[in-house]
Order: sequence, then C-alpha cells, then structure tokens
Amino acid sequence: MIFSTSKLLQPSQVKRSLEILQRRQPNLRTCLQPRGKILWHVQKTNPAINFQVLEPQDDLGSLCEQVLGKPFSYSDSVQWRAGLAYRGSHQHNTPFPHQYALVIHIHHGQCDGYDVIKSQLWFSDILDDILSGRRINETPLCTYRENDDVKSLMEQVKIRLLEDPHKIDSIRRTQPSEDRTPLLMKIAGKPQIPETSTGYVIRTFIPQVMNKFQEKAKAAGISFNSSLIAAINTAFVELATEAGLSQDAYEVTFGHIISLRIYLEKSTTHRSGLYGKMHNHSSTLSKNTRDNFWEYATQLHQELRSAIKTGLVLQQPEMTPDEIVANTCPTLYDYTLSNMSTLISAVLCIPYGNSVVPSATYAHAMLGERYLE
Repeated sequence: MIFSTSKLLQPSQVKRSLEILQRRQPNLRTCLQPRGKILWHVQKTNPAINFQVLEPQDDLGSLCEQVLGKPFSYSDSVQWRAGLAYRGSHQHNTPFPHQYALVIHIHHGQCDGYDVIKSQLWFSDILDDILSGRRINETPLCTYRENDDVKSLMEQVKIRLLEDPHKIDSIRRTQPSEDRTPLLMKIAGKPQIPETSTGYVIRTFIPQVMNKFQEKAKAAGISFNSSLIAAINTAFVELATEAGLSQDAYEVTFGHIISLRIYLEKSTTHRSGLYGKMHNHSSTLSKNTRDNFWEYATQLHQELRSAIKTGLVLQQPEMTPDEIVANTCPTLYDYTLSNMSTLISAVLCIPYGNSVVPSATYAHAMLGERYLE
C-alpha cells in the first residue's frame, strides 16, 4: 500500500495504528499452532506486533521481498508482520507531500487477499484518526469464526449436482484434462529450477486505460473480471502463435479464485478469514480470437457465471497443508487470477482522509492497452 501524508510520520504513530488494528481485527490476534496432527487457530489476548521501519527506498519489489520473503513459525507470537518505508517528498502533491509504502503480510491460513486490502483500508482510517487528533474507535471491525455454514453449503451443492447429470457433463467440459501441458511449457519447455522462487512485478494501474476497458466491458454486458480473463487468454494464444506454435485451436486453463463469501448470508460486518477457493476452468480459443474478442469474452463470461451460480467452486477438492507440499501432480494451469472485480471495487472505495491519502498500487495489465482498438 502506498499512501501520502500531510506531515512526516513518526514510527510510533504507525506502530500505534497497527496495534489498534490488531485489537479490532481478531484474525491478527490468532496463530496457527499444531496439536498432534491437527492445526488449531489459537487466539492471543494482547500479543506484541511484528513491525519494522525499513530503509527509504523506491524499489517496491525489494520492499515486498523483505516483508513477504520470510516464513512464519508456529512459535511466533503473531503470524503477521508489517514493514514501512519512506519514499520521499513529492512537492507536486502539496497537501500530502510525504509518501510512504506499507507492506502487510498475514499468514494465508488466516486471511485471503480481500482481507489484506480491508486491513490496509482500516489501517489508513485509524492512522488518519490519530494524525487528526480524533477519538479512536475500539469496536471490532470484522468477525472471525468457524466455517460450519460453508461445509453445509458444500453438501447442499453436492446433492444438487448429483441430481442433475446433464449439468455435471457440461461442467466437465470446462475442466482441465489431467494430461494437458500448459502453453508456456509447450513454447519454452518445463523450467529446470531446483526450487520455487517468487518475484514481484509492481506496476500502477493507468486509470484512463482501466476506465476505457471497463466501459467496453459494460457495453458488452459482461464483468470487468471476465473481460480481463478473456484478454489474458487471447494474449496467451498470440504469444504461442508468435513463438511458432501453430494450431487451429488452443486450450488455455486458468485457476479462478472466487470468494466463498458470495454464498454466505449477507451481513453488514465483514467476515475475515480464508474464503478464497479455486475454480478450475479450461477455455478453447482460435488463433484469430482478437477479431471477435468481445464475442469470445461474452461466451467466457456466461461459462464463469454458470459455474459460480451452480456453486461448482464449492466442489473443488480440499487438501491439507501437508498434502499441498507433498503434491507431485503435474502443472495444469497456464495462470491463476484472483477476482479482480472484487479487488477493484474495494480499491475504488478508498476514502480520502484529512491527513492520509491512500494511493493503492497494483499490477497493471498491459493487456488493457493492447485490446482497446
């Protein structure tokens, strides 16, 4: 999260804001700890936070690596950390000249991506209250509870699907085959890397590009999320074609992360926790999909909407952490994408404070510029 302030910050002000956030957000006071072969969520009363002030820097990728690159331990008092770096004074933004970058890393067993964004927004509000001298609100910001209702929903969906063989057959046609090879591996071969590594590519959304792309999607009657997936799929096919892989049709398979909150009873209070679930989807494209891009995007949108409406994502197999680490299944996906519509709706709701102005930075899809003509 990048934000600007009207005055230079004291580290104590940021630390206090994070301490208040932890008191008001229960999953930040919770640790995963083993008891036998089972991991339990253990809630602490008032644990110390893990906060550090980093060297001033403009390299956001390096900053992310410093905060996100370290694993958590069962012995940690809290399983989240935050790092703050000063990015300098920007005189062109005179009311808020001082810019900072804050990276918040929360154990994925206790939150999902939407939770992290909510945490950043709440932090921004709390810091603005502190800098403006307002009374600090200590009421809980969210709930954190067991997922018995999710398990019940999964059983209901399973029963409905078993009663509709035709629906099951149509669903199977959108699932990846177990022997497929991702397009990138067909082009460049399987990478010979001894261990998995993670890199961070940070770009800022260009508002004009995003707005124009959203307008075109809205005019076609489809979501921004479906449009973006269609653009990525089209780019994959064109990349394969340019690399010399000539086929009449191409299959692109992606993992679409969907929030299970959409299936739960509506509430005015945010429900924290890990509610992201992977929906596997395969899509067939011709090498000339660019020529009828919006027709393809509409078809893809209908497929995804049907999968979400039927609750198919609730039937994706679950795995324990040990099973995930030990899993030797072949790579089937070309890429994985979070629900961008959900994330962007949260980002666009960022309020301006009296002393703090958040300016969220996210990966900018170059595809948006490529498919606007």
